[in-house]
Amino acid sequence: MSDASRTVTFTFDGQEVKCQRGETVLEALERAGIKHPSGCRNGQCWSCKCYVDSPDKAVSQSKLPEKMKKQGALLACTYHVDEPTTLFSLPPETLAEHALEGIIQNVQHLTDEILELTVACEKNIEGRPGQFVQMKREDGLTRTYSIAEISKEETKLRFHIREIPNGKMSSWLAHEDVSGNPVHLSEPQGECHYGRTRQDQPLLLIGTGSGAAPLYGILQEALAAKHREEIWFFHGSRNPSGLYLDTPLHKLTQEHSNLHYYGCLSGEENLAGTHQGRVESVAFSTLSSLTGFAVFLCGHPEMVKNAKKKAYLSGASLDEIYCDPFVAS
Repeated sequence: MSDASRTVTFTFDGQEVKCQRGETVLEALERAGIKHPSGCRNGQCWSCKCYVDSPDKAVSQSKLPEKMKKQGALLACTYHVDEPTTLFSLPPETLAEHALEGIIQNVQHLTDEILELTVACEKNIEGRPGQFVQMKREDGLTRTYSIAEISKEETKLRFHIREIPNGKMSSWLAHEDVSGNPVHLSEPQGECHYGRTRQDQPLLLIGTGSGAAPLYGILQEALAAKHREEIWFFHGSRNPSGLYLDTPLHKLTQEHSNLHYYGCLSGEENLAGTHQGRVESVAFSTLSSLTGFAVFLCGHPEMVKNAKKKAYLSGASLDEIYCDPFVAS
């Protein structure tokens, strides 16, 4: 069989790309050296969303709402091209997802690895903590970050971002004087937020590293809404410094009798008041049944994958397990 019979050509923003049979659009773009946002790579986070010239070709995208599919939206990480196709990402000024213009207001180092980024937006923000946005720098560099806090009165977004070794965006934020720099932000997206829950169901939140940040935002919303049922918050790190929300979480447990916090360490170091072991192992040994729970999982992709399976086997409904895997880039 010739190479031509095993490939199909599509265009992406006017550039021809050869796609091998069985390859996703995202894999083909990466092999061709074309930059495109990506995150979880399994259709959960939507950060690789792009558009096709004919909405009929997007009907197979079961993870996207009908409204988006009618606009021709698809996920590059799950979409397979089997015929010549035209794909594109429209300029930020004409895209609904690049609807917010922001200015970096402040960067604060919370730990040696994790920083808090505050972005002031030009208008009110329709979103909730736990959702994610795509943040695009002036030179086009784009990353996806989950929201730790939304200050609607001040039209500000806050993110907790782990510095990735040689990471272009995170290193820029951590080491350059970025205050005052403009950024383009997408509208908040995703289903990992408190609005998906009911007052009469217990909540389980499991996070690793900076994955605790969107969970902390979800928790704050739940407490502000006077959530009636029990709330279990498990935060995992290899080292004690990674449990950077330990103090405020312990304080909240003293103020709210229905909140239970477990700091978990998987490394050799120990810290008084913490639990030894991987965070998902501690969580599922603590809670044997998750029937009726809403489950939120944020952080390392492998943890999210394993915890999702364990949560389902423990009785949680798949429709009530909300995932936000953090992929380093």
